[in-house]
Amino acid sequence: GVQTCALPIFAGLQNKINENNDSIVQTQSEIQQLVTDIATLSNQITSKDKVVDDIDKAKTIKTKLSQKVETCEHDAEFFSENDVCPQCSQGIPEDYKSRIIHDLHEKMKDSNKKINELETVLEGLMEKQNSINAIIGKITDKNIELSTKNSTVSLLNKQNKQLQVEIETHNSDTDRKSTRLNSSHG
Repeated sequence: GVQTCALPIFAGLQNKINENNDSIVQTQSEIQQLVTDIATLSNQITSKDKVVDDIDKAKTIKTKLSQKVETCEHDAEFFSENDVCPQCSQGIPEDYKSRIIHDLHEKMKDSNKKINELETVLEGLMEKQNSINAIIGKITDKNIELSTKNSTVSLLNKQNKQLQVEIETHNSDTDRKSTRLNSSHG
């Protein structure tokens, strides 16, 4: 009579352990998938540092070209507005001025063309960087999910240990009771 009372409790505890074990197996499978996903995503952003370097280089070159254009504009303006050198008061011949202005305009045209090409390159690099940032966001989300699932497995394992202790405590209590019953009937 005494032992049959405990059986439903043991069955319930054992069922809970079995359910937890199933959850652990399922969660560990999900963890493995997350680890694989994170590795795959990480491989997609190996060019991250190179993209950042390329953006910096392109911006630096663009700045230098823009400064060159400004200098050429300033010089062209000077030769357009002056017929006499302000420093030595000599006259500046017209054919010399027009040749200098022509060369400056060619340099500006060339630099502006390079600036436009650089802007196209920069747009492409910025798109790459945006894609990389989106992937980094996905990796962060998956790492959070991974952490949560690892915690779940830890909690389920801890709960199973407690349930196992409970079963063993009931078993030893039951064993002691049956030992006492047997010795009193002996």
